Amino acid sequence: MADNYLEKRYNEVFGTKKTVKKIGQTLDSLFEKTVKIQQVNNNLTVSEDVLNKIIAVNQKIISLDGGNNLFFKPVSGENAFIIVSAEKTDETTLINLGISLQSMLLKTVEIGFYGKIISDFDKETLLKEYTLSGVPVAVLSVFRH
Repeated sequence: MADNYLEKRYNEVFGTKKTVKKIGQTLDSLFEKTVKIQQVNNNLTVSEDVLNKIIAVNQKIISLDGGNNLFFKPVSGENAFIIVSAEKTDETTLINLGISLQSMLLKTVEIGFYGKIISDFDKETLLKEYTLSGVPVAVLSVFRH
């Protein structure tokens, strides 16, 4: 029909608007939230419980080689961070490391904190100051604004 009667009637009966229900935060909003970080407020401390919640994400991740060769050491306080160490640094372990760090960063933002991955640091100093299993491969700094 020339006046689009059927199309108009269909729209009257069934409507044309589609509603999408959003649940929680989207991945894009979490990424935007982490990019907006400019300054760190060192007066706000991060507790060891918060760091353990962030580390707990790794229990839900399936590693490539069937067993996780990564170890985590939380250090709380004004300069809170998580030291990630590994027994070996082969390709599979490094892939697992990237997945682990990314997942922990997402959890950090989800619970209201911010984080940075540090891969250029003095490994010997960390080995002297902290009891670690394996060689330190990365540090995840956790902070608040």
